[in-house]
Amino acid sequence: MDTQNISHVSFLEKLPEGISLEKWQKLVDLIARIYHSSGAWLMQASNNGIEAIVASSSRDDSYQAGNLVNKDIHIYCQKVISTNKSLYVPDSQNDDQWHNNPDFIVNGYCSYLGVPLCWPDGSVFGTLCTLARSPSDYSQDFIELMNQLKLVIEADLLSLQQIQLLSDISIKDESTGLYNRRGLNILFEEKMTLAKRQELNVSAAYFDLDNLKSVNDRHGHLMGDLYIKHFATILSKTLRDEDLLCRVGGDEFLAIMLQNHGYDKATLLKRLHESFYQYLPAELTAFNPGFSMGYKEYSVFQSLDLQKILEQTDELMYREKILKKKRAV
Repeated sequence: MDTQNISHVSFLEKLPEGISLEKWQKLVDLIARIYHSSGAWLMQASNNGIEAIVASSSRDDSYQAGNLVNKDIHIYCQKVISTNKSLYVPDSQNDDQWHNNPDFIVNGYCSYLGVPLCWPDGSVFGTLCTLARSPSDYSQDFIELMNQLKLVIEADLLSLQQIQLLSDISIKDESTGLYNRRGLNILFEEKMTLAKRQELNVSAAYFDLDNLKSVNDRHGHLMGDLYIKHFATILSKTLRDEDLLCRVGGDEFLAIMLQNHGYDKATLLKRLHESFYQYLPAELTAFNPGFSMGYKEYSVFQSLDLQKILEQTDELMYREKILKKKRAV
């Protein structure tokens, strides 16, 4: 799981390694008992909406783990998430702002106590909350207790992010943020498993930058690094998030793409060229920058070997580079 996207990925769809829902289950069960409430929940604000990740094991089952609410729906947790502030509503029957709240008008929850759960950078992960169908009168100690309990969850989120960061360091290229050879070897097998399960074809594109050695020799490695980073950025902008993008050498890159009908080579090359020159840094324009691409499509029913794909697409790229030089003469 990429650290840039980790805060938006539903834990119900892909539970990260290092997270124990059993531990969180015990925590919300404890909250429900201590607060003598209808139930307690751990909610996540993901790309899907506001999801119940864990629900207390109580007799009240209005909210099950896995329940999903649109982020725009006016519920108690939406208020906590949007403001990143704790919320205590002793009795919504006496508070007009909650009379259009489905938690109240549909499920009958008139009491709510919830706190935001945050990632280490302060952005909201979700909420830890308890609801009741009768008014409550929690003392300040009970409110403070909820704030202390949330630290347990946030410590887990911190550990998760640290684990993911260390993992990324080992499989990511530090300069470009793309996957390195180790990352390619690990994730290629995952992509092939997905391709076979969903019967998706595989396209591979091998890239090599033009004149990088000349840029390094004449203008220094800082300029060469700018060239490399520019191309990596263009790959990330042009291709999809689910495509596997790797820096396999100093100025060589590989993209592994899964799709039903395959990318159209000409269209892909046209889009890459347009983006490459549209966003080209002014400092690079005098160096005749560009790139060559070797492209090949594979059937999901073939036996796909990474080394063979690298060799075949590298050879196709080399042929393209030779033709480009001949045309330039």
